[in-house]
Amino acid sequence: MASVVYDFGDIVSLSRVRSAKLCVLGCGAVGCNAVLAALQMGYRNFTLVDYDAVSAHNCPRSAGLFHPARDVGKSKARLLAGYIRAWEPACEATWLEADVRDLGGAFFRDFTAVVVALDNMESVWHVGEMTADSGVSVYRGATNGWNSSAEILINSPGGACLCCKKDPAQSRDTRIASCGARYERDVRENRASALQTSSALCANRLVAEMTRRLETPGPDRRYYETEFGEMYAFDLGFDPKCACHGEAHQAIMLEGDIAATTMDQLIERLERALGEGVTVFGADDYVLEGACKSCGASYPVGKPLRRVKESDMRHCPISERAADDAVVISQFTKGGPAGGRALAELGFRFMGEILAAGPGGELHTFRMSRDYAALMKIYAKEV
Repeated sequence: MASVVYDFGDIVSLSRVRSAKLCVLGCGAVGCNAVLAALQMGYRNFTLVDYDAVSAHNCPRSAGLFHPARDVGKSKARLLAGYIRAWEPACEATWLEADVRDLGGAFFRDFTAVVVALDNMESVWHVGEMTADSGVSVYRGATNGWNSSAEILINSPGGACLCCKKDPAQSRDTRIASCGARYERDVRENRASALQTSSALCANRLVAEMTRRLETPGPDRRYYETEFGEMYAFDLGFDPKCACHGEAHQAIMLEGDIAATTMDQLIERLERALGEGVTVFGADDYVLEGACKSCGASYPVGKPLRRVKESDMRHCPISERAADDAVVISQFTKGGPAGGRALAELGFRFMGEILAAGPGGELHTFRMSRDYAALMKIYAKEV
């Protein structure tokens, strides 16, 4: 057999399908359905990334792969990798129980396609930044519980990326489709079949477009579909104001490991480049103060380095704005209360941005270096 035919009527080389390397980010509703569709299409090389465990509400939309009485509490990525191997023992299935925000551009470089099935927008934007202008094809799918949308982005220079403000639904200022289903409610109200259908429509659209583009390049495009199969398509355009394109988004790479580098060591390294008096900023679990997005005022949050709960940030006590207008930040200086703590302990991520102000107040963006091989040693597991 030399080729495989799928629902668009296009003929695609089976050897290309077999040799493609797929990365699936998120192993929930869309991720499970995408893996099932890709297996049936003939794909045989998978890397699955998800740090979360199965919850009961994941099960109705997982194409029958997760069961509430058997799988709740188990690793999504590991279970899905096991299913792949059970389907076809010759498949390569690697799973990473990792946060997507710990993955840098080097991680994505060797994949044929990246399926983004995430409902955490910070993670989606991180993938957009790490893959912008890289030429790595990204296929993002999401549902709002009933309808679904699918984005196909080639990430070619001058093309759209996940962070481009292509329309109001994709702006960083608003939320886009993400799963809001719950097992108990949806099974009781007999919604489970519609939710599974919308997830499957989205996933099958992603895999079909991904397979088509193995042979013929296509435009950056978004598809909207309903649980009844209605579909609308829009070509997506490059946003010249998007910060993920060109050299502007490239953070300065620092040698080192967040697990072994303390805050004082980081600041000493930065001071050698910027001068004495560097301040490091971070948005993390241990905070020194809060800042209001609306009024710009800052205020102390209890005692330094206290782990903040959601209830701590209900409003800005200065402007009386709601929690949506507040952001938690920390300021770190050499010799401070956090000086001897490792960056990882303070909430900094492998590929997270480190914002530092020089002695004159000028801002610089840094990242701690972490390549693909090192990440695989930390996270990769095979079934």
